[in-house]
Amino acid sequence: DIIKGQTVREKLSAEPEQTYDRACREIPELSVMQREDGKQLYLPLASDASWQKFAMEWGGNFYMNKKRTKAKGSELARCLWEGDQFDWSIGTGKEPVYIRDDKNSHMSVLNDYLPVPEVTWAHEGLLYREEAFATLLEGPLSPYDPKRNEQTPAILMVKLEVSNPSNDEKTACIWLKGKPVDKLLLDDAFIMDEKGGKAYIRAEIKLPEGIASSVVKKADDAVNMSFIIPANQTKAVYISVPFVGDLTEGSKAAISSLGYNNERQRVVTYWRDVVNSCVPFNVPERKFNEMGQSAITHIRMSATKDPKSGLFMVPAAAFKYQVYANESAFQIVYLDKVGDHQTAASYLETFLKLQGRAPMPGTFSGDQSGVLNGAKVNDEYDYSNSAYNLHHGTVLWALGEHYLLSHDNEWLKHAAPNMIKAADWIINQRNKTKLTDPNGLPVQHYGLLPAGHLEDNPEWGFWYAVNAYSYLGLKTTADAFNDAQLPEAARLEKEARDYLDDIRNSVRKASELSPVVRLKNNTYVPFIPSNAYQRFRYFGPMQSGYYSRYGNKTLITYRLSATREALYGPMILITTGVVDPYDPLAQAILDDWEDNITLSSSLGQHIHGVVDDEYWFSRGGMVFQANLQNPIQPYILRNEIPAAIRGIYNAMVSCLYRDVNAFTEEYRRWGVGSGPMYKVPDEARFLNRVCDLLVIESGDELRLAPGIPRCWLEPGKNVELYHTATNYGDVSYKLWTGKKPDTI
Repeated sequence: DIIKGQTVREKLSAEPEQTYDRACREIPELSVMQREDGKQLYLPLASDASWQKFAMEWGGNFYMNKKRTKAKGSELARCLWEGDQFDWSIGTGKEPVYIRDDKNSHMSVLNDYLPVPEVTWAHEGLLYREEAFATLLEGPLSPYDPKRNEQTPAILMVKLEVSNPSNDEKTACIWLKGKPVDKLLLDDAFIMDEKGGKAYIRAEIKLPEGIASSVVKKADDAVNMSFIIPANQTKAVYISVPFVGDLTEGSKAAISSLGYNNERQRVVTYWRDVVNSCVPFNVPERKFNEMGQSAITHIRMSATKDPKSGLFMVPAAAFKYQVYANESAFQIVYLDKVGDHQTAASYLETFLKLQGRAPMPGTFSGDQSGVLNGAKVNDEYDYSNSAYNLHHGTVLWALGEHYLLSHDNEWLKHAAPNMIKAADWIINQRNKTKLTDPNGLPVQHYGLLPAGHLEDNPEWGFWYAVNAYSYLGLKTTADAFNDAQLPEAARLEKEARDYLDDIRNSVRKASELSPVVRLKNNTYVPFIPSNAYQRFRYFGPMQSGYYSRYGNKTLITYRLSATREALYGPMILITTGVVDPYDPLAQAILDDWEDNITLSSSLGQHIHGVVDDEYWFSRGGMVFQANLQNPIQPYILRNEIPAAIRGIYNAMVSCLYRDVNAFTEEYRRWGVGSGPMYKVPDEARFLNRVCDLLVIESGDELRLAPGIPRCWLEPGKNVELYHTATNYGDVSYKLWTGKKPDTI
């Protein structure tokens, strides 16, 4: 129980360091069958940056979806089927069973990180093992190879092994059903769909050697095949499914020429080489290492090389979400951190080329041609989510970080005009709010950006998170220009200092005008609002209009108030450097986060799963999107390492699908994930925090291994960091226990 008279941060000193095992015991595991949308877990599969993205579901069924893959223009027209989604179901047994759950099937990925999922199950005395991967019908896999054509059809190649573990032969009955199909046709080994008098390829089936194609038969809306499996033997069926729906007779030979084993080797080699070039660390925590590998494939499968422009679109998830530029920046900064500067630069080029194409909503005036916001190629090929005012400053920060981590002077010369234009937009907009009241005193929003949109919440305001990231973008640009000795460095540096002063003055004044908040030890600390004119929490019975985006059924999760108060609340002031980690306001922010915002008993509400006091250690300290925003970095900078370790394990375990090494975006109830897969910005943010445990910059200091758990340095264990980029250059090291006690 919470001990009366102690804050959570005080209680942490009496607890052992958090571990993966304890977090797994005390945090409910995410269900793979019950997600917030009512569907089961799926894994996107695609070639590197291909717009053609398949989804493999838990249980082994798979699908293609026009909207969720974000197909546009002529590519959308190639998805030649009715409705959004084309579903493929694999059934087994004399009476086909198409649906499998976590009780009778299991899903994993090759080597715990490669995008080759495996699904296993048993039925009617036979063992089934399904494996799949995405490839291209022809040409190179790399999106950087000029010979690759984005119109080349993607193919999902599936291998279904059937094993007979008994001493008697058995008959395997396999069913394959695709829908919607207008008129199902069988043409030897090909499943065709007749539409408007023309037959289109939906799939090819390759049977085990020695099995005649005549065993493949139509059965209503499905295809059935039955064959003998001798005792203690295994046979395999191969299925090739094109993503696009416009392939006809002329493509049969090319599809048939694809050999499963050869293509598998090509795809596995490609992804292994990509990952091996940017593995950031090797630590004595298996899941950290596996996520470090998995996230690279997830980021690159989620990206899309736009067929119209050739620019790379970096969305907030592989499926459904468009380009939320602030979350693109989080991925790009991580790629730079692990040394993948080429990919980072190619992703940033989109924002340079498309600068000013999508204006941000707000009370801004004048020209928005300098805004780094959307990803709009034209009206038809528009990948933008332009509502968040967070986008502009965050992308500018990522541009500055790219230079500071790569020291690529030629790139900076190329990007500098765009960065100056973006910086000047911030400066010019700020100048319009430098107003005084009738008494000649600065108004509360003096020097802030004009009121605008924050994130998912609908109302406009002078949001401190928006200004914090805009300041960070301006400062990082000044730092980059200063390092490269470019003109404008001094001007930008002065503007950044002035902006910082204005934000700090506004924050302090807003805090002074707000009622204090009580902590668990019955002391009081300042309340730090989320915007300049907020004076009280958005949580509370008088503010019910702020609570929900989804209606009364989910009212208790307080989703949008959590967006304002926690996800993009005052914690960002510390992580962006607006509030110094050792400032008394930072202390208040952290205490309020731990004692009030993320515990259920304090305010009588919850912003994710209910956090009973009994589980304060493993379930507290988190917002519903635990890996996008958390206090891990502030704790490291304050040298409160046990708190940082607790935070990173809790954030990971609460959002991790443990069997397939992928994160959910968020959870509003324990064990129930929400949001599309892969949620790559959150994976990237988590891994950036792992890197912070291993090396972090603090002012003019570079701290090595500031946050590693003590158990990582037990005898026989090593901690290795590989070529991790910092402003001071790349850092590599290996740590292990010394021969003398208490030494490394």
